[in-house]
Amino acid sequence: MSLICSADFIRAALCLAFHDALNSSQRMALARSVADPTHARLKTPPRGCQLPPAVWEAWLNVPAHIAEWVQASSDWLNANNEHQLLSFWDAAYPQTLRELPSPPMLLFLLGDISLLNDKGIAMVGSRGATLSGKRRARDFSAELAKKGWTIISGLAKGIDSAAHVGALQVHGRTIAVLGCGVDVVYPTENSALYEKIQASGGLLVSEYPPGTPPRPVFFPRRNRLIAALCKGLVVVEAATRSGSLITANIANDLGKSVMAIPGSIDSPQARGCHQAIRAGATLVETIQDIEQEVLESEPNQQRLKTKKTRSSHGNNAKAGGRVTAADPLSAQLLSLLQRDPQQLDLLIEATGRSPEDLSVALCEMELQGQIEARPGQYWAMT
Repeated sequence: MSLICSADFIRAALCLAFHDALNSSQRMALARSVADPTHARLKTPPRGCQLPPAVWEAWLNVPAHIAEWVQASSDWLNANNEHQLLSFWDAAYPQTLRELPSPPMLLFLLGDISLLNDKGIAMVGSRGATLSGKRRARDFSAELAKKGWTIISGLAKGIDSAAHVGALQVHGRTIAVLGCGVDVVYPTENSALYEKIQASGGLLVSEYPPGTPPRPVFFPRRNRLIAALCKGLVVVEAATRSGSLITANIANDLGKSVMAIPGSIDSPQARGCHQAIRAGATLVETIQDIEQEVLESEPNQQRLKTKKTRSSHGNNAKAGGRVTAADPLSAQLLSLLQRDPQQLDLLIEATGRSPEDLSVALCEMELQGQIEARPGQYWAMT
């Protein structure tokens, strides 16, 4: 077994990714301070990485669920030579993922790993898409794939599935980024599509260990990988509060081209697209519109990324250093957290919303740098 597939390597990387003892800034400080994650689990913190003794002591204890993930990961890797693992410390790790505020420490992969660095267009949209929306996603993806673009989506129902199908119909390339273990098919009705992506020379990718079932909080995190891997992102159909708009916001923050296809003012599935256009997404109606937007904006993406980093630094800050949130639930959560750190059960009681709704909103806010998750509590980044 090579170093990257050793149990010690996997254990250290999974601890860096998911251990509750660390907040996000501590995770990244540790990850970037070592050339090998096992060096982050020594008796003392690496040079230049200051952590309180109590935090370091807690971090050195491996939680039971991570120990189970290590075994599952090792078993999966040893089961088949086609099962691949790429780490944050590997030279082949995509630079676009390194630029994320919270890049995945490990990527579990099935298929052609070279597609991670290919020129890609993400196609996202509603799970409850209309027939015309699914047809549009399929046809646009097929035409883009014929022109050499890799189609990136999330293997969900609706627009995601149609986008993958369109690429496969013309023998094109496609990447499916999963919100569960790479060996778990979700939704189950996409089993045949999952197999076709792998058999066609496409790529299935997840940051979650094999066997991990889907959870609502995983999908906003999955979306940041879709946004990072593409050169441009197209919203085909979306409701006004949807994961597709989360993905579009992240892509915009990363300096990527964000596009949306308009629809009827009478269609609920068009309202998210119209919202994205009002927020600055480019209105596109043809394949030529999409290619032109991506190709023209690509030379400026690094400049835009630098500008966005200087102006917002991921925190959407206003005068006085207080972060702000646009939608009502996020604004309510931010108001609560700016007073005091809060546990999830208290936030559920205060907002009257479901744990699933709060998990998705809190995850999006964490990805945008508005809040930080610490052991048992959420803190506002004020």
